[in-house]
Amino acid sequence: MSQSIDSQIVEGLLSHNGWQPNVTVLALANSTLALTVASTVQHVFTGAVAGQILRLPDATTLGNGHRFDIYNEGTTTLSLQNSTGASLTYGLAKSYVKCVLQSNSTAAGIWLFSSVITGQTSGVINYKVTSTASFAPGTADVVVTGMSVTPVAGTYAIWYHASCKITGNNTILTTSIFNGATQVTDSVRTIGSSVSTFNTNHATQSTVQFNGTNTCEIHVSRTGNALTVTGRSLILIRLGD
Repeated sequence: MSQSIDSQIVEGLLSHNGWQPNVTVLALANSTLALTVASTVQHVFTGAVAGQILRLPDATTLGNGHRFDIYNEGTTTLSLQNSTGASLTYGLAKSYVKCVLQSNSTAAGIWLFSSVITGQTSGVINYKVTSTASFAPGTADVVVTGMSVTPVAGTYAIWYHASCKITGNNTILTTSIFNGATQVTDSVRTIGSSVSTFNTNHATQSTVQFNGTNTCEIHVSRTGNALTVTGRSLILIRLGD
C-alpha cells in the first residue's frame, strides 16, 4: 500500500532499484512560473513561445540540497531566476539544467547549476560570419557591415579579424565588440597610420556573456582620413552558461 511521506531522513546508504520523481509538463509561454517547496522536481517545457521565466522558490523554505531538473524541449530560450527576480542562468532551446540549492541562508539562496545541450550533437554552439564586401565607414562609431549575430544565451569566446586600407597620415582606427547597445570595454583596440597609404589588419577579441536577445556586433570608428575594410570574419564559440 502506498503512503505519502512529506520528509524522511535516512542515515546511511539508501539503496533502491528506481527513483520516480513527479514531473510537470508545460508549454512555453510569455509568462512567469514561480516554483514553491511543493513543486515537482522535474519540469519539462515544450513549444516555441518566447519570454518564459521560471522563478525558483524562496530558498529559506527549502532544505540545502533541494533540487529541480529543468528540461527545455522547446525551440526558444527560457530564463531561470531566483526568488528575488535576479537572472541566474538560461535554459537554452533543447537543453537540460540541474539546479541544486547550496545555501538557504537568504531568500535568494545560493544555487548550483549544471547544463547539457541536448539539441546539439557535439554539445558545442559556434557562429562564423564572413564578408568580403568593401566597407568605408565615416568617423562615427558604426557596425561593420555584415559583422553581427544574435547568439543563444551563454558565455562566448569571440574573435574578429579583417583587412583594411587607411588612406592618409595620422588616421586612428578603433575596433570593439558590442553586447547589444553596450561596448565591451576590454575589447577596444586601436591602430594608427603615419604614412599616406597603409594596408594593414584590424582585430579584436574578448569573452562575453549574452542573454539570448542582445546582438553581438563589431563596431569601428576613425579619426582622420579615409578607411576601407575588405575581407573579414567574426567567430563565436560558446564556452558555457
